[in-house]
Amino acid sequence: RSVTESVALFLLVIVVGLIVGAHGVWFAGAIFAFMTYALGQVAQFTWLFIRSGNTRRALGQAG
Repeated sequence: RSVTESVALFLLVIVVGLIVGAHGVWFAGAIFAFMTYALGQVAQFTWLFIRSGNTRRALGQAG
């Protein structure tokens, strides 16, 4: 279930980021798209890291 949630969060960040980027003139399109994609991956990783806390604790890998 947490993987599905992280993918949904990734897509949400991407869609919102690209909509915001389409209406702004901060960076060139490809650069902004790459930054948005990277931010989506960070959000996905963070979500999975948070959701796996109990499992990591049970395995003795909490950090």
